[in-house]
Amino acid sequence: MLTVLFYLISLTLLISSRWFAGRWLPGYFLGGLIFGIFNEFSFEFCWNYSKAMGPTVFRDIPFLVLTGWGTIALFAMAISDKLSTKFRKPALARIVLDSALYSALGIPQEAFMLHREFWTYNFPYQANPTIQVMGYVCCSLLMCSLGRRIQSLIDGKD
Repeated sequence: MLTVLFYLISLTLLISSRWFAGRWLPGYFLGGLIFGIFNEFSFEFCWNYSKAMGPTVFRDIPFLVLTGWGTIALFAMAISDKLSTKFRKPALARIVLDSALYSALGIPQEAFMLHREFWTYNFPYQANPTIQVMGYVCCSLLMCSLGRRIQSLIDGKD
């Protein structure tokens, strides 16, 4: 039942992203999805997912987790685009906002899901909040730059 709620939240974020951006931005979603696939498959040995996360793609990697990377990236970048126009240096503001918004969405979700035992870490230091904040900031920089690059290719701006 909780898995259905998570899918509904994802769907709400996707629809809200369209509203914030004024158009669909598949490149943003693909950037997050590609990064999520790379991360989950490369570091699969670092954590174990609960069966409550729903259908899996590979071993215990849930489909919901993979699409969650893209959904959160899309939502964060759509809001970032909207807010960055209000700054003198929108490119720099966009980078900072991308990272801040992605982290603001991801870190509470990480803490909640970990606390509810939807996943467990195989290495104790991974549950350290400082490590998680650094991880989300670094991941957001890579993911958002990839998403923006893919979107510019889709838009034909490169």
